[in-house]
Amino acid sequence: MLFVATMFVTFLSAQQLKPTVVAPPMTKSPEVATILDRAPESPFFSERGGSSLLFFEDFANGLEGNNGFGSFIADDNTGEGIWSVQTTDGSQGEWNAGTDPLGSETQENGWMLFDADLYNTQFAGSIEGEVDGEEAYQDVEGTLTAPELDMSTVGAVLVTWTQYYRYCCDDDHPIRLEVSNDGGDTWEIFQAGGIQPSETNVLFGPQDVTVDISCVAGNEESVLIRWAWRQDDSGGNSHYFWGIDDITIAENETGNDMLIGDYVSYTNYNQTGIYEAGVWPISQLTSLEAAANYQVLGTIAQPNASLTVTAGSVSASTDPVTLEYPTCVGDTLVVAYTPEAVVGPVTVEYNLASDSTDATPDNNLRTQAFEITEFSYGRDDGTFTGTFPPDGSVEYIAAAMYQAFDEMTVYGIDVAIMNGADGGTDIVAYIMDNGLEIIEQTDEIEVNPEFLNSTNTTDIQWHTLLFEDPVTLPVNGLYGAGFNHFGGSDVQIGESKTVPAQTCFVNGDFGTAGFDWYYTTSAPMVRFNLDPNAVQTPVSTVDLEDFDGNKLFQNSPNPATDQTGVRFKLVEAAKVQLDVRDMTGRLIETRVLGTLGQGVHTEYLNTQTYEAGMYTYSVNINGQRLTQTMIVSGK
Repeated sequence: MLFVATMFVTFLSAQQLKPTVVAPPMTKSPEVATILDRAPESPFFSERGGSSLLFFEDFANGLEGNNGFGSFIADDNTGEGIWSVQTTDGSQGEWNAGTDPLGSETQENGWMLFDADLYNTQFAGSIEGEVDGEEAYQDVEGTLTAPELDMSTVGAVLVTWTQYYRYCCDDDHPIRLEVSNDGGDTWEIFQAGGIQPSETNVLFGPQDVTVDISCVAGNEESVLIRWAWRQDDSGGNSHYFWGIDDITIAENETGNDMLIGDYVSYTNYNQTGIYEAGVWPISQLTSLEAAANYQVLGTIAQPNASLTVTAGSVSASTDPVTLEYPTCVGDTLVVAYTPEAVVGPVTVEYNLASDSTDATPDNNLRTQAFEITEFSYGRDDGTFTGTFPPDGSVEYIAAAMYQAFDEMTVYGIDVAIMNGADGGTDIVAYIMDNGLEIIEQTDEIEVNPEFLNSTNTTDIQWHTLLFEDPVTLPVNGLYGAGFNHFGGSDVQIGESKTVPAQTCFVNGDFGTAGFDWYYTTSAPMVRFNLDPNAVQTPVSTVDLEDFDGNKLFQNSPNPATDQTGVRFKLVEAAKVQLDVRDMTGRLIETRVLGTLGQGVHTEYLNTQTYEAGMYTYSVNINGQRLTQTMIVSGK
């Protein structure tokens, strides 16, 4: 998924999640209309539904309703009114100004728009509640509630509407259909994004969505239906917008109809916790489960139904079962299989079938794909969906987490660096533990401009950073492949497919907590290289001083203007002092850092007080001195 720089802060969610925003209670319509007292006859209504049509709303009268039963109620947690009736324009928010109209059949006479983007104009780069002394963004929620309806004589109920939407920036969709049969005390939640919903930060639609709500609305005297924009526990779904029009409630007259729902997974991640790696090395292949949820949309139970999963040359099916009507949020069917250890792409096909002839067989089929390789292990699927970070001059670490199903020897880290990166920039890669602590790191190398990628690249150029010695990781562990850019110059890496929250991470000044770890739902294109014959990308290694295993790295950025970081590695705890001298040997600055522990440390120098020119910096480690040179470009 491709996100723009102005929206970047919303794409990352802190590990310390924000509290849930609770919407105010909704006001119930004072009158209960009987759904059998249908709206007045008109050519339009009979044309659209015939005898099965129970309710239709095209918002020609705005919230007052054009349905014959009553008004709609628009509500949100800001108290300022995010919902609006539109006739010619789409979203007018800062990041979506000039969006086209919805494109529904009756858009000319009005449609409803939840314009979170317009309300949150001060969103980008801010923290909730404050930005430069001005009002900043708010995690928004809102509902659009239809008149209360009596469905006591209707057992099979379908709700259909036309919509388009764009949201940012969590893995959970904010748009939902919520239905209550007890006056609003409890609500059944349905996915409003359709069977294959949009990815984050992508405009989707117009689309027609149909939801069977019979399990909660069928034969009920008092039914409330509302369209809801919600936050999950982490917040952040506060852009962009949701347009709704042409709401139809109809009696389901279809007998045999079922579908595969919005969840398919070739690892059944929701239940097994096994990541859907885009690229699997043969050494890490394991027995898997494929899973798909389902919903029965027809009014007749489906006998001898089964899910068949085909993954390359391997095929398996569930035992036949009878699927009953109605189902609310479909149950999940699971198939165990083991991928064949053959290098190449694997297409995973899901097919749901029964003894009956399905009315809409196309939605009984779904596909996914991954690749089996000899030595590459990637969470990405080799397809670019964006670049990270939007500002490549900032300091950051990007880490993708991997599961070791067998003992795993890592020889290097592969990273896809994007076009525009500054050649000669120092970069380094890591193996990290499940707490994101560094286990091992490569030497620093320089970015090679011949190994860069554009977002439309089909043949990816990988920078390979090798470890001095291979690193063997124990079985059943969770490990991170990390890439570090120290900032100053411009270096961006590729992002790929959507991944679950808390499975890929970035470190930097990207969110409300400041410089910290955050999770991302786009896979950083940083892979483990398990090839014993791997060759480092042909660039010169950075000249590093080395004494008894202690190392002093090149400062970054270099040349320095305002601030630069001095990094050094201690093989064991030691007393450290940092000195800076000009080229005449005159001592400019000294810092007694005291006793520091084993590992890599960074000390930042404020170079604004330095004259332009060349300097040396030294670390004195237990009486032994390591020295490097740096350039200051000016005050």
